[in-house]
Formats: sequence, structure tokens, C-alpha cells
Amino acid sequence: MAELRAYLTDTAMLHRRTGVNAFGEDVLDTGREIRCRVRRKRLQAALEGDTEARYPGEVWLEPDESIAPGDRLLYDGDYLRVRAIEWIVDVAGVSVGLRAVVE
Repeated sequence: MAELRAYLTDTAMLHRRTGVNAFGEDVLDTGREIRCRVRRKRLQAALEGDTEARYPGEVWLEPDESIAPGDRLLYDGDYLRVRAIEWIVDVAGVSVGLRAVVE
């Protein structure tokens, strides 16, 4: 796990989604700074019905980070909305990190 943490050289503000207001907009908490690695390359993801959507990147995080779809990361002046979370595991099946697909 120490090897992955060496690559988490970026920082971002993680704003957790806490609910929805009366106007249907997401309500976010005040946020906290986290270590991460942001890759803003455009990715493609296959969705149901053979349609494709384009996402602007991915964010690599520590394995014990608490993050969920709908949360937002403030990185370099842009809000990146979390679309999906994947666990990164080693060959023994031990979690060594998280990968968040963001838009």
C-alpha cells in the first residue's frame, strides 16, 4: 500500500453530498482536504443500451477514504462530480486504493 500512497501527490477538497434541498439541488458539506492523484484524461464508459458517455477523468484515493457517487472534488478550481467508485485490490485481494470516475 505504501507504493500507491507515493503516487498520491495531488490535493483536493472533498465535499460529501448530504442530501437535496427544496429545489432539487445537491447539498454538500463544508469539505476537507484529501490526498489524491487526478488524471483528467477523457475516458469512455459503456452504459446500458449500448450507449456511451464521456467522462473527463479519474481520481485515485487512499483505500480508507470515505467517498460515494454524488460527492464532489474541488481540484484546480473545478468541481469534479463522482460518478462511480472502484476498489483497487492487489493479487491477494487486499484493498490498496480507490478509483473514482469523475465528470
